[in-house]
Amino acid sequence: MVMPPSARLKPVAIAAVFVLLCTALLAARPPVTQWSPDCGSKYLQLMSIRFDQGLHMNVPYVGKAFDPDMIAVPLGESYYDRRGGEIYMAWPALFALVTYPFRMAFGWFGIFFLPVVGGGVSVWLAGAVANRIRPGTGWIASLLLAISTPVLVYSTLYWEHTIALALELGALALIVEFPMRPRRWAVVVAGAMMGLGAAGFRGDVALFAVAFLGALFLVTRGRGRWLLPPLAGVGFGLGCIPGALLNLTLNGNLSPPNAVNNTRPPSLAYLWSVRFVGIVPHILVGHTVPSIMAWGTTFAFALLLLAFYFNRRRPHVAWL
Repeated sequence: MVMPPSARLKPVAIAAVFVLLCTALLAARPPVTQWSPDCGSKYLQLMSIRFDQGLHMNVPYVGKAFDPDMIAVPLGESYYDRRGGEIYMAWPALFALVTYPFRMAFGWFGIFFLPVVGGGVSVWLAGAVANRIRPGTGWIASLLLAISTPVLVYSTLYWEHTIALALELGALALIVEFPMRPRRWAVVVAGAMMGLGAAGFRGDVALFAVAFLGALFLVTRGRGRWLLPPLAGVGFGLGCIPGALLNLTLNGNLSPPNAVNNTRPPSLAYLWSVRFVGIVPHILVGHTVPSIMAWGTTFAFALLLLAFYFNRRRPHVAWL
């Protein structure tokens, strides 16, 4: 089915309006205000970047003269890491580094350039993917993403969520295009986009990549089933290289400190305390959230599996 040009342009128009709305919201906000401790600590990481005989990102601790052991640092323990008598923020450094030029060029409001662009690109890509799956529905997907998800909020915050989302949707857009334009390099690029998102911006993009590779294996037929997922896997590995090397250089580990801390396995004592029935919720959302939220997530995951089954057996029911 050939789509009219207007069907392709509607997601672009919605994305443009979205970017203008985000810009207006940011212009109306008082300067130097952050929404949460996460945003504030990421901003502190950005402000700590120095190119003094090399790249340095340790955070100056003005109270060090009075607190040499750094036991009274006014930050949550999960927000920073101590190495060599210095404080380093636990977040991936790539987001701060790619934001640095915009802060230098445009000051305070420059730090929101990439989140806004990431949000706008995500809104457009959602429409592009929807148009490819069902022509003419792109504007609905773009509008839903723009006004009924947290993307509008995250696009106006100093946070890397929208950049990671844009990389995920970019990978998805390349793959849904593959049946019409079977280009193997596009599969590698899709994997590289996920790898860059996982190693450089948000570790949870790796979960998307696992689901992505699994779905690619399930829906591909013939030789492609054994060719396309490995190609995407190679791309994923290549995409991880920039973020992993940066983490290794700055932190001595291929993963940023927050990823290392958040992926520690639960203790046997904890598993016994929940009689091991909490293993699935722990894998999905961790053990620091209320149990009702954990089991709610497990239930939602089960519904997704059920929807996948219906999509294969009864496509008209899957819309429910």
